[in-house]
Amino acid sequence: MPNNKASGPSKISYEMLKHLTGEAFNLSLVLANACLIHRDIPADWRKALVYPIPKPHEFDAQLKNTRPITLLKTVRKCVVKVVTI
Repeated sequence: MPNNKASGPSKISYEMLKHLTGEAFNLSLVLANACLIHRDIPADWRKALVYPIPKPHEFDAQLKNTRPITLLKTVRKCVVKVVTI
């Protein structure tokens, strides 16, 4: 899990997940296992934020001079990574 990356809509960063201990860690495992068992993820995890980022050349407020960046929930990305490895 990389550090210093955008955390997405939930504001939960990879750094936060790396420091989970005790009950918080166990609850995250229960959630991840439930996703795997039910072959589904919470509906909220399907939501994403898309932001237009200016391309390197002059922006001049034209949408065509942007590229999209999509922010997904960090916890979702971790569960998906486990499934796809």
